[in-house]
Amino acid sequence: MSQHDNSPQLGTVWFAVVVLVLAGLLNLVIALVALVRSAYFSGTPAFGSFGAWAIWGFVLAALLFLAAALITEGARSGRWLGIVLAVLNAVGQMLFWSANPGWALLVVLLDVIVIWVLAVHGETFTH
Repeated sequence: MSQHDNSPQLGTVWFAVVVLVLAGLLNLVIALVALVRSAYFSGTPAFGSFGAWAIWGFVLAALLFLAAALITEGARSGRWLGIVLAVLNAVGQMLFWSANPGWALLVVLLDVIVIWVLAVHGETFTH
């Protein structure tokens, strides 16, 4: 943790870390469903197959977990990686929108929150 452990922004950054982990878990679930039961989705992805989206989901989930870990370690790179991955995740979900709009909307909203928190308060955790 940083020397600013008592700052009011600390809670919001912890919230962003938890949401990054949650977004990673949601990507894992989406990837597993795309592999095992693609008929669950109401449409098709904007491009590619459900198998390709599954691979994207697994890779992105791992990177989201990495960003969350880096942020909690106080690495400045974790903050920026978190922002970039949240943007990529939001764009990816928009491209997946036609397959499952409700799920995509939830993940995009979470990504927007993460981007805002890390952009405004992310310095709270950095050394």
